[in-house]
Parts: sequence; structure tokens; C-alpha cells
Amino acid sequence: MLSPPFGLKARVRAAGGSQAPHASLIIDVGGDATAPLEYWDRPSTFRVVKTSAFIMVVLADGISESLACQTAPEAWTNIAVEVSEQNITVNDSRCELFTVPLTSPIEGSQRVAVGAHCGGHQCIGSDLDFFEVSGGAYLQFTLPRGTVPPAGATHLLVAAANPVGEQDTPVAVSIDDLFVADRATTPTDVAATSPTQSSLTVSWTGGQLRECEFVAWEVHARADEGDWTEVDGCGQITGPETTTCVAVGLSSFTLYQFQVRATCMVPESNSLWSAASPTRATLPIKANRPSQVTGAIPSDESILVIWRTNELNDCELVGSIVHANLETGGPDDWFVPDGCAMMPTTAYMCTASNLMSGTSYKFRVVTACQNELATSQPSEVSAPISTTDSVANAARRMKVLRQDANIELDFETANNEQVKASLRQQFATKWGVDPEDVRIEIVESIGAAGGQGRRLVASNARLEIYITGEAEQLEASTVTPQSISDVVSNTFNTELGVQATVSANPDPVFFTPALAPIGVAAVVTDAAVGAANISWQTLSINDCDFTAFEVLAVADGAAAFTPVGCGNLLDTQARSCGATGLPLGKTYTF
Repeated sequence: MLSPPFGLKARVRAAGGSQAPHASLIIDVGGDATAPLEYWDRPSTFRVVKTSAFIMVVLADGISESLACQTAPEAWTNIAVEVSEQNITVNDSRCELFTVPLTSPIEGSQRVAVGAHCGGHQCIGSDLDFFEVSGGAYLQFTLPRGTVPPAGATHLLVAAANPVGEQDTPVAVSIDDLFVADRATTPTDVAATSPTQSSLTVSWTGGQLRECEFVAWEVHARADEGDWTEVDGCGQITGPETTTCVAVGLSSFTLYQFQVRATCMVPESNSLWSAASPTRATLPIKANRPSQVTGAIPSDESILVIWRTNELNDCELVGSIVHANLETGGPDDWFVPDGCAMMPTTAYMCTASNLMSGTSYKFRVVTACQNELATSQPSEVSAPISTTDSVANAARRMKVLRQDANIELDFETANNEQVKASLRQQFATKWGVDPEDVRIEIVESIGAAGGQGRRLVASNARLEIYITGEAEQLEASTVTPQSISDVVSNTFNTELGVQATVSANPDPVFFTPALAPIGVAAVVTDAAVGAANISWQTLSINDCDFTAFEVLAVADGAAAFTPVGCGNLLDTQARSCGATGLPLGKTYTF
């Protein structure tokens, strides 16, 4: 019986005939003992043919491969064949090595025939100089059918012979050594599961042991379709019922396959190797976390975020993602700010925009990879940094609430400064704003006198309340029209001792005031006559129903006044005016 790996060597010549040197050497494995050596026929296992022009290997499925090998005709032809589980290699000292992959496994007893094929030339047979078998399993000599060993026989004597003569000293083979080995069946369902960065769990289903005296399971692995090798963690599995092991010491982020066979006390009983398992990858090593995350150059709505990308390991880099959170935010409050969603692979900074002004933020960064399993953990959190809150920005958040109320009281009585001061203080308290942000106006209005047969009078008053504050604060107010009416009525009664019927408008009006001009500058154009050019830049007028720009001058802290040449600026596009007649020798602000 021949089980790979094994080797065959032979030296043969054609016997007789003038064309005998043109004969071919044939080694036929697995053929019919009664058939002639014809190298074009399909062999049972494989056939090797050596001529003076080529070497050819013919496989059991009819596939043949040949190698051109021009050699001078020789009386004796030498050849050596090495057979592994995957390949047949033909070695001839006068030709190159020739390797052909096996397409089916070699199993069971194999007849080996060696001889010459004359190929139509006149020759009468073959002279065999030597034939050698090495490695593999063992040679099996089949006794002719019906042979009965003599009683008491203990050994067979085996001797080699060739046309020159017979081996002088035969080899004694114990009859007890004569046996037939029945292989264990091949393991099935080989699979790899539970990947880590350096290990995979291998499992399989064992076959029938038959006549195998079990020794151990043998597990081989190959990475990325490379060579099969033994694997740490899966050696010396000596229990036939144990059909799992953990292969360790593997490379990260690498595709692996596994194969398994049963090994036996008699190697010829070893099972064949199983089919390769489906490929399974070990886990990648994550990219190292980014570091040195810093916020810088804050504005009212943005912060520049800077970081350092570190070792990628098994990461195929896609980019960097920045997360933001309020300084007081919790672990579930992280978000990706505008401008920092997925930064290019070469980026190390981005501008987080559309942030809230006057608010403290913290940042972290993630290295994103093609395979999410290789994506880094978030970086350490940056130190908190606040956006700015400029005057112009604060103004953008400001609203003005206007609340009207009709007062059935003559205008002369209602328009009292003491009453307005008291109302200013009370409404500032109600809305939670500074009294300076509350303006009270009492204007004359045309109303109707009460009672039957009403008549028009010109002495009624209307209260106008203007409160400036942040929109959220004003819009969230719970002040009701009835409470406004009660405050106004009580104040007239307390301050003036008069009864006033007050009805507040149920629908207050909100509007956004115009933003104050910026960049005000003054340039003296003619000091002798007190002339200067006043310029400014305008911002949004928002809900303002524009009437005019008002320019005021203040000289050495005195009362403000409108300089000559800077009144009646009715054009919304006006950006300067020429002031004249300014008193000399004074310092002005505008």
C-alpha cells in the first residue's frame, strides 16, 4: 500500500531490437496487472512517461501535462518520482524538476508497474536494472489466490531480483505484520468561529475511526491561501471525542482556513485531510486614539478644533470625525457639529460651526476606518472652551415686547411721571428684566364716554409698554392682560387716588429691534469752522419700520445734540454726514 508521501525510482531499458534505444520508460501506479504498458491510456491513479524528447504525467481523470526535455538516446533510462498529498514531482538529472498537482487523492492499495514501451519499434520487452520505493506506508505483496501458508510458518522471505541475479540475503517478514489498513473516514464540517485579534475557535465533526487506533487530531491552518502549517493551540488533541480547539498566535485582520485529519497508530489508517473550512478573518487591531485635542480661536458661533491622528494599525483610514458636547453635557449628549462631520484623511483641524454663543463646549475625535471594527475609540476629551458673546451677537437675540392698554381716564391726569416710574419698576419685576429695559408711554387717544348715549371725548389715554429682553425670556412670560390691567388700575389708585378703568390688549406684539450701527468714526475736515465727517456701518434693521438715522454729538460730557448737517438722514443707504458749526476747543464723541 502506498500512501503519500512516497518516492519511486527506476532504471530500465528496452530489450532487443535495433530501435530499442528509442523506447520510453513508464512507471504506472494503480493500473491493471494484466494490461500492457500503453502510455496514452487513462491510468487508474497516475502514469509517468520519460522519453528522449519529453517527460509526461497522465492523471486518473485524463488530464496530462508534459515538459520538453531533449536528451541524447541512452541505453538505460533513469527516473525518480516524489509523491505528496498535493503534487507529483518528476526528477531527472538531465531535465528540470517537473511538478503536476494531483486532482484526486491517492487511497488504498496501488499496483506499481515499471517497464519500457517501444512505441511501435522492434523490441521484445524490458530489462529492469532496479526499482526502489521509499517513504510512504509499506509494500504489500499479494499472495496468489488460494495460497495457504504451511502449517507453523512464521515468516515470508522477500528478495529482490533483476536479470543479473537475485539478492543474496532475503528479508524476513513476519506473517503477523501482514494486514490490511482501513482508513478513518475524513472529518467534515470544519469551521472557524469566535474571532479575536489573534485567535479563532476551530470545530469539526469527526468521522468513523474504523481500524484506526486513534492517536490525535491534526489541525493545520493557512493564511490568505498560503501554505498549510501546524497551528499553536490545536496540537496534541488526543481525545477522539474532542472536536474543537482554539488556534492562537494568529495575525490580526487576516483570512484563515483550517483542515483536520485523524492520525492513527498505523499511519496508513490516518484519515484524509478534510476539505478546507470557509475563510474567516481575525479581528483587526483598532487605530490608536487621536490625541492632543484642543479647541481654539472661538467666535460667537464657532470654535476651531485641532487634533493629532496616531498609529492606524489595521485601519484603512476613511477620515476623522469630531464630536462636540456642552461642558455640562452627559455621555449621551455628544453630537457631530457642522463643519466637522467627516474630515479628509490628511486633515488635522476643522471649524465646528453653528454653535450657541456664550456657551462652553468640549470636544473629542474618532479615527474612522473602512472596517468599523478597526475604528478607534474616542480620544480624551478636550479642555472646555467657550464661544464668544459679542455686543452685536447679543443684540441678535434681543426682542421688544409691546403691550397696549386703554385707560378710561383723561390724558392730563394719566400722563403722570410718578405713575410711569412706578409702572416701570413693577413691570420690570414681573418680566424679570432691568427697569432700564422698560419704557412706559402714555399717549392721548380718542375714546368714547361711558353710559347711555355715548359721546366722543378727546381726554382718554392709552398706555404703551415696551420691554426689551432676550426673546426666550419674553416669550416664556406668564404675564396676562388681566394682571397688566390690575397693576395699572392699582397704581393710579395708589399714586393719585383716582379710579381708572383699564383694559389691556390680549395680543402683545413681539418685534426684533434694529441692530445698532457699528464702526462710528469722526474725521475733522476743517478745524477753523468746526467741521467733521461722521461715518458708520449699519447692521440689520430687522423689524424696524425705518424713519431716519439719528446722529448725536456729546461735547465734554454735556447734553447730546444733533449737529448741523446730520439731521433728516432719511435714506437707509446713508453711511455718513458732514457736521458743521461744532464749537471749537472741545472734545466730541458721536
